[in-house]
Amino acid sequence: MAASTTPILVAGGVTVANRLVFQAGSMDWKIPIATGFAVLAFAGLEASPGIGKAVVGIAWIAALTAMALPGPNGKSFLDNVNNWINPSSTTGGKKK
Repeated sequence: MAASTTPILVAGGVTVANRLVFQAGSMDWKIPIATGFAVLAFAGLEASPGIGKAVVGIAWIAALTAMALPGPNGKSFLDNVNNWINPSSTTGGKKK
């Protein structure tokens, strides 16, 4: 398995979890399909000589971005997880 596979699957999984679990939305099948194509593309690029480490770095940046960007409800995956773990914190990590 290519080193870029894990972060790309994390990005796709976080996006699906944020939509289904935390935002009570319906399943958007474009996300897992696009994740599969991204895994194939990143694995192919990673096999190219000279750019393998850069591709893995970009994959991890994509995973972190998927966690931090807000979804349709205006909250990111990290905000939703924080509110789920700590229900009294409804400000999304911001002080009142």
